[in-house]
Order: sequence, then structure tokens, then C-alpha cells
Amino acid sequence: MKEFSEADQPEDVILLVEDDIISAKFFKRVLESNQFKVYVAKDCQSARSLSMEQTFSLIFVDLNLPDGDGLELTRYFRSRPELSGIPIIMCTACEQEETFSHAFAAGVTDFVRKPCRPTELAVRAMNAVRLREARLKLAGLQASKTMIRMASLVAHEINNPLAAAYYFLNSLSGRVPEDANSKREFRMLSEVLDRIRSLVADMRTVSLLDESAESCLWLSESLRLVSRILSVRNSRGTWVRSEVVEDCQIRAHPGLQAQALVALGSYWLDLVEELGGGGLEFISSQVNGAGSVSFSIRLTSPLPETRSVNFPPESHEVILARRHMSQAGASLIGGRGPDGLPTLTICWPPVDNEHVAMITGKETTVQ
Repeated sequence: MKEFSEADQPEDVILLVEDDIISAKFFKRVLESNQFKVYVAKDCQSARSLSMEQTFSLIFVDLNLPDGDGLELTRYFRSRPELSGIPIIMCTACEQEETFSHAFAAGVTDFVRKPCRPTELAVRAMNAVRLREARLKLAGLQASKTMIRMASLVAHEINNPLAAAYYFLNSLSGRVPEDANSKREFRMLSEVLDRIRSLVADMRTVSLLDESAESCLWLSESLRLVSRILSVRNSRGTWVRSEVVEDCQIRAHPGLQAQALVALGSYWLDLVEELGGGGLEFISSQVNGAGSVSFSIRLTSPLPETRSVNFPPESHEVILARRHMSQAGASLIGGRGPDGLPTLTICWPPVDNEHVAMITGKETTVQ
């Protein structure tokens, strides 16, 4: 079974496709000294295999390879939706303008001429990765704002007819026949309206959170909000359960945190569905004043021992969610539960009382 560990993986991972041993060692040494993790593939076949097993931030491709060429491999990468936005830098000693034209047409982002200087190699790699991050962030912000506007609009449009439904429900409450079936049906209708009202409230809350500033909030409030939103996916054969073992406060941007947790939760529910159905448990607790939320999978049927657990490709929203958590001071730690299934724990640093008092205007004691 494939091991999973968020903690063991640096943020930026590079795929280096290079058949020359000396060149591969040089590239790997320079890139790893600049805080990249590098996977080396010696030919097109092994590069394709690695690209299916690992998420990469950047790809270096040699022009000439034993079982093909870099142009062919680049076209293959560009044909896969999850790799289409990853920058590809071609390594070549060729000086022909025609080669450069074909490479750009195939989807190459930049070039590194062999032999190259370590500084140039590092700068080109960092520039390519940072440019991709900026594009991801822009795309994520645009998508987030669009979804927030839609959520606000839908919540507003539903709110008025929902109020009317409650009015008529209250008017009919005194006219319900006394038999058990009628009372049960009236109670079920009331519960359905309550669920719709909770969903509308959550949508309005998320749409307003984007305008808020960083604050200190109870972790349980975020967790319950996210759980209710993710529970809408019940129709797709999954369920969500949340439990607060010990509540605590964390310092975060409420809107971004809610959106990040929803993105990560949806990503894990995709894995649950791929594994045959089941649920996702969020358990909130604290250690030494630090808040933590653990993600655990509960499958409907046990997995055969021969079945591997492979995470689906990360969407832009998931990549941005993980980076937001890291930038906010949280750490993401991957592991495995007693049943061998993946787990994820997000830990926030303790909130200092002075900062809480400054924001809330009153003294707050962190347990």
C-alpha cells in the first residue's frame, strides 16, 4: 500500500527527465540545495509513470531521450488536464531556432542550455514555480469570489420563500389531525425546512466571511460549519461526522479557513468515493493549547490487502488550501490509522491571550 505523508513532502517538487548520469547529478544537487525535492526519470516511460504517482510543481525535460524525445513527452504532459498548467523547462545544447519553435509549440515554458551555471538553473526553476503559484492564486481568487457571489445570491433568493414557508407551517400547526401519521409527516416537513434554513445560514455566513479580517475564533465553530456544508454531498454516497473532544481558539482569517477546510474535506471525500464509499470524520482537540483537527476515513467495506490507496490529483483549490494553512502557521501531518487508511492532522499554534484580548476587547483564557 502506498505510503502517504504530507509532512515528508516539500512544497515544491520537481520531475527531472534526464538520461545522462553526470547531468542528472548536477541538476539534482543544484535544485535540492535550493530547497526543491527532485525525482529523476531516465526515459519517457519512467517519466510517465512518475507523473501518475506524484504531484509536481515543475518539470525539466531533456530534448533527446533513449525511448523518444522531449517534444513528444511534453505533448503527452500537456494532454493530461492535471499537468497542463505545470511549467516545463527543456534542457538542451541545441542552438537551432527551429527546435525552439517546435518546443514552444509543444508546450515548453522555458529553456536551459547545457552546460548551464548553477545560479541560472536555480533562478529559472524558482521563477517558473513562483509564476505558477501566482497564476494558481489568481485563478483561485477568481473562482472563490465567483462562488461566494453565487452563494450570497442563492441564499438571498431562498431566504424570502423560506420565510413564507415557515409562516404557513406555523399557521397549519394547529390544524394538523391528531393521528400519528399526520403528526409524523408534519414533523418531517418541519425538519426539512430547518435543514434548508441551516444551509442558507451557512451559505450566507461563508459569503460574508470573505470580507472579514483575521480574528480569533473557536475551532469548533469552523468545524461544524464545514461539516454542515460537506454533508450536502450525502446524495453521492458519503457522510461526514464531526466531534469536538476539546475546544480551543485559533488565530486565522475565518473566510479563508472555512474555504480551505471545505476544499480539503471535498478532496478527502473524493478519495472515500474512489475507495467504494463511506465517511469522513473530523475530530477537534488540543494539545498544550494548540488546536488540531484530524481527518479519518471510515469505509463502508474493508479494502482488500492488495488494494493500494492512491490520492486523486490535487485541484487548484486544494493546493491553495494547503498553502493557506501553512502560511497561517498551521502544520499538515499525514499518517495512517490502525486500519492502515490515511489520516491527516492539521495543527494550529496556540493563541496568545494578549492578542485575543486585543481583538475581542475582553480577557480570554486559553485552556
